Amino acid sequence: MWKAGTLGIMLALGLVACSTVPRVEANPTGSHWIVEIAWQGDTKLGGCAIGDFDPRHDGREIALVSGAGTVEMVRRADGSYAAERLFSAPGEMIQCAVGDADSEHAGDEIYTVGIAEGTEDDGGPGVAWCVRRGDDGWVAEKIFEDRALLHGVCVADGAVWVTGYTNRVFRLQRVDGKWAPTLRADLPGAGKNAVATPAGVVIACTDGSLVRVTNDGATSTIDKRDAGRARLAADGDHVLACDDDGTLSLVSPTGRMTLFEDDAKLRGAVLADLDPARPGIEAATAGYTGRLVILAPAGKSLRDWQTVLEIRDVDRFHHVTSGDLDGRGGADLVASGFSGRVYVIRREGR
Repeated sequence: MWKAGTLGIMLALGLVACSTVPRVEANPTGSHWIVEIAWQGDTKLGGCAIGDFDPRHDGREIALVSGAGTVEMVRRADGSYAAERLFSAPGEMIQCAVGDADSEHAGDEIYTVGIAEGTEDDGGPGVAWCVRRGDDGWVAEKIFEDRALLHGVCVADGAVWVTGYTNRVFRLQRVDGKWAPTLRADLPGAGKNAVATPAGVVIACTDGSLVRVTNDGATSTIDKRDAGRARLAADGDHVLACDDDGTLSLVSPTGRMTLFEDDAKLRGAVLADLDPARPGIEAATAGYTGRLVILAPAGKSLRDWQTVLEIRDVDRFHHVTSGDLDGRGGADLVASGFSGRVYVIRREGR
C-alpha cells in the first residue's frame, strides 16, 4: 500500500498481471482509491468506452480500440478481469463510443472511428465501424467513410455522430436496415472529439474552438483558445476540455476556468461522480507526460480544485473515460494509452 502526499500521489507502476490489484491510499482526509491494471495489450490503445454491449454477462464492459485496428472487450470476472478480441479492422482505430443507436439491435453497440487502412500517419479515407453482439457471435459493419481520418465519435439522441480531418460533422442514423449519413456542420478546424450535451453535440477542434452542433445543423462556438482542443466530457451545461498545450478547463455559460496544467498534450477528460463519499462531481485527465490526475473542488463552489490522486504510467496516456462497471454506484475511471495498459480506478468501498 502506497501512502499519499498532501494533495496526491505519484505511482511508478511496473508490469502487473491482470489478477493483481494494487491498492492506493490517497488524500490525508481519509479518501481511499483502488488502482488496477485490468489488462495489458501489446500495442498502443487509442480509445476506451464503457457500456452494456455484451448481453451474456451482468454489468457493463470496457471497449478498447488500438493502433493495430483491434477492438477489445475487458470486463470484471470472478474478482479479476477477462478480455476478448471482438474485431480486427484493416486500419488504425483512434476512438470509440458505446451506446444504443441501432433500433434493430437490442442493447448497446460499439462505434469506432479511425483510418480505413494502415495507420493515421498513412493518410487516406477515414472510416466508422459498428461492432455488436449477434445471435452467433460478434458482428462488425462498416457504417461510413469520409475523405480523411475520422477522429471523434459519440452517440446522441439515438444516432452516431462522427467528425475528423475533413473539418465536418456527420450524423449517422439507422434507417430501413441501412446507415444514412447527414452532413450536420462544417467546422473551423479538424474535429478531434465529440460529446453529447442537453443542447447538442460539442466538437473539439484543432483550431482551438469548441463548437456546439444541434440536430438540425445549427452551430455555435461556445469557447475558443489558441491551443488545439483534444478531448471532452460534459455534465449538463458544463463542458470539460483538455488541450494540446496541457490545459484542462471547465467551460460553462458563465465562462471558462482552468483546473489543471501539465507540461505536454492532454488526452483525457472526465467529469463524473468518481467519489460517492463526497457530494458533487470530480474531474480527471491524463496525457503525454504519462500522468493521470483526479481533481475535486476544494470547497462548495467549482472555483478552486485540488488533486486527490495522481499516478504515472510508463508511457503516454491517450484516453480516459468513466462509467459504473458493476452497479456499485458512482463511476469507475478507465484510462488507456501507448503502453497498452488499461487502468481501472475507483474509490475504496464502492
